Amino acid sequence: DGLFVHISSNEPRKVIMGLSIATKMMDDKDVIVFVDAEAINTILKTSDDITLEGYGGTSKVLIKKLVQGNISIMACPMCLKSFGKEKDDLLPGVIIADKEKFFDFTKGRILTLDY
Repeated sequence: DGLFVHISSNEPRKVIMGLSIATKMMDDKDVIVFVDAEAINTILKTSDDITLEGYGGTSKVLIKKLVQGNISIMACPMCLKSFGKEKDDLLPGVIIADKEKFFDFTKGRILTLDY
């Protein structure tokens, strides 16, 4: 029914795997991506574009696909602040996490994948 992808590591394989799974599932499943902890540093305008073979694109390409597919990519506001960053530092289309959007998304059903 729904897939909640949680990315908390900035380890390249974990970031790309989380984004890649989200893009593969978005065509026929409800998907939301939540980014916190060190992974905040992978969704900033100034972030390096992570590249790994075999995952369907770089981190910025995958994020753009998700945003264009109306998939919410949410950044933890506390984590963003802890790195001295603000909403305007996020890549285009990445939004600040909102608890109501989380609860609206789950509707009592959810599958979570942590990376």
